[in-house]
Parts: sequence; C-alpha cells; structure tokens
Amino acid sequence: MLSRRGQGQPKNQEIDEVVSALPGSFTLADEVVRFKAVSFAVAGAGVDLTGSYDLDRDALDFHGTLKLKAKVSQTMTGWKRWVLKPIDPFFSKQGAGTLLRIKVDGTSKEPKFGLDRDKQKK
Repeated sequence: MLSRRGQGQPKNQEIDEVVSALPGSFTLADEVVRFKAVSFAVAGAGVDLTGSYDLDRDALDFHGTLKLKAKVSQTMTGWKRWVLKPIDPFFSKQGAGTLLRIKVDGTSKEPKFGLDRDKQKK
C-alpha cells in the first residue's frame, strides 16, 4: 500500500510485489540500540529515520522524513483527491511530491506512527 500511494496509484492492484531496501547503522550500549541512520525504500516512497529503541523498557523513539514521489492529493481517490489539491504545494519539497516529518514511538508491540509536529515547527 505504501508503494501504491507513493506512486500516486492507490487503487492499482497490479502493484503487488515490491522490492524494498533497509540499510542503516546502529550502536548498542546500556540496553539501548541507537540508530544513526535507517532508511527504508520501496518504489515511490522512502523513509529516513534516526532514533533509539530501549530494550529494557521496550520503548521506540524515532524521528525522520517520509518522501513520496506522488503529491498528497495523488495518494487519495475520489472527492478526497480534489479536496487535497490546494495543499499539494505546501508538501512538495526537496524534489519529492510529498515530504512529511514523521515519528515512530510507543512499544514494539504497539508502535505509534504519526506526524512529527515538533520538528515541523523548528
């Protein structure tokens, strides 16, 4: 689904087998894994994160960006596509159709994905 929306084709069922990549580097000390840079990519979308995972507390704390080839409006269908068209220019940055600041926190069993509003204010 990430690849479909990233390419601006949310209903294209022919996009079903997607090659992905997951390079990164990390250190482990005091039961905390710190990721200097982790990237995840599929056709049409890429995620770059930094952060940590506390093994003892099972706590995630990651921040980074989600870049889509498609514009925000192209990730939707029907009336939502037309409603979102006016905001496309606000999210088209750094050569991406859509650039969002994101965060991942919570636990490994219940991760929470969302916009990183603190990073957007800076």
